[in-house]
Amino acid sequence: MKRIGMFTIVIVSFLFGSDLFCQEIVVPPGYGTLNDNITKNGANKIYKLQADKWYGLNAILQTPGPITIIGETPAPGQMPAIIQTGTNPDGSTFHEMFDITADFTMKNVFLVNADLNNTTGAWMFNQTANARIVFDSITADPVGWQSFLAANADKKETYITNSLLMRHGNTISSVDGWFIYSEGQRAQNWDTLYIENNTIVNTGLFVYFSDNFPQGVNNFVWFNHNTMLFQKGEIKYSYVTNSDFFTNNLLWQGCFTPFLHAWNDSRIDGGPKNEISSDVCADTLNGETLPSQRTAFVEYNSNSKD
Repeated sequence: MKRIGMFTIVIVSFLFGSDLFCQEIVVPPGYGTLNDNITKNGANKIYKLQADKWYGLNAILQTPGPITIIGETPAPGQMPAIIQTGTNPDGSTFHEMFDITADFTMKNVFLVNADLNNTTGAWMFNQTANARIVFDSITADPVGWQSFLAANADKKETYITNSLLMRHGNTISSVDGWFIYSEGQRAQNWDTLYIENNTIVNTGLFVYFSDNFPQGVNNFVWFNHNTMLFQKGEIKYSYVTNSDFFTNNLLWQGCFTPFLHAWNDSRIDGGPKNEISSDVCADTLNGETLPSQRTAFVEYNSNSKD
């Protein structure tokens, strides 16, 4: 019995981490109230938002340290708590909604990355320091015209589960951004990228793209049991992953953008005589010999196109 109790404590601690010991702050709805409460109360807090209420950002929200934002469970007929981006003094929309500087968890909220003038922002989240990021049961509509999450940090550990993510990119160009973006020429791209049980509608050119796509290493990528509709280009445009799983996904009109032959010059092994493109890209490291010791499991997926 003692062993079972200790095991339960370990599992709960893993799932909720330091949230078990954080003070809860109930944030009243309104313009700037989320920014003001986080500025006032700081890190290591759980910020609770009211269902069916509006929280307008009055500035890009930079996290002061580890925080959690949780929306109240809506009653029947209610919306989740709504967080909406804002407008700069010059009339432009905030470039991103959140700057993430430490561990960050968000659950059960509705994110709107368009201001009150219906102008869409570029990024929804911008990770600027090492962090573990968890998104669970969120809705994002619109995501933004360039990225849901752009990350420029050495440690990137990201979990996206049970969420509805809609309207990323634009309709004026096929080259319109990347849903998840590893920024910078790093030898290590993502440590953990875990995407499961989501519905993703209308993404831009890439779902996951890294600046160092030829040789930057992802440690673990898990893309399982997701539904994707109207996805333009490659799903994973990052070629080297130690453990790579793409399973049980349902795509409709996936990778539908016509492929321009001249794009081959930027593809690994591409060139005038080759057409090298793939929904889930993979290649060897420089100097690596086959058979590789890395894992790549791509099975049980369906891509239907009219």
